[in-house]
Amino acid sequence: MHTEHVQEQAQEHSAKTKKSARLAAMNLLARREHSDKELKQKLMLRNFSAQDADQALTTLQQDGLQSNRRFTENYIRYRAQKGFGPIKIQHELKQKGVDHTLIQELMTAWDQQWPDIMQQAAYKYTSNYQLLPCADKLKLHRFLQQRGFPHDLIHAYT
Repeated sequence: MHTEHVQEQAQEHSAKTKKSARLAAMNLLARREHSDKELKQKLMLRNFSAQDADQALTTLQQDGLQSNRRFTENYIRYRAQKGFGPIKIQHELKQKGVDHTLIQELMTAWDQQWPDIMQQAAYKYTSNYQLLPCADKLKLHRFLQQRGFPHDLIHAYT
C-alpha cells in the first residue's frame, strides 16, 4: 500500500516536471526564437533533467512552436541587417547547434545580397571610402573581415 502511494506521487511529480519544462520552454520562446540546443541548455540551467528537456522540445517541435528552420531564417535576417557577413553568421549558428546542412541551405538564399550588405557596413564604418588613405583602407579591410565577409568579396569592394 505504501509503495503504491510512493509510486503514484513519483508519477505525479514526473508529470508536473514535464509540464513545467514545456511551460518554461514556451516562456523562453515567447521572447524570441531559440535553436533546440539553446532551449535544452537553458532548461537544464533551470534544473530540468536532460530527459525532461528533450521531451519538452519534442512536443514543442511537434506542435510547431519550436523550429530550427524558423530560428535559422530569423537569425540570418537579423544578423545580416546588423551588417554581419556570411562567415560570422555561419559560425554563430554552428555554435547555437544548428545543423550544417540547414545553415548552407538557408544561406544560399542570401548569396546575391552579401555585396550590398557589406557595402552598407563599410559605409557605416566610413562614409567616403574613395578618399581614405591607404592605412585606413587596411583598417576597413580588417573591419569587414571581423564582420564575417569573405576575403574575395572584400577585395572586390576595396
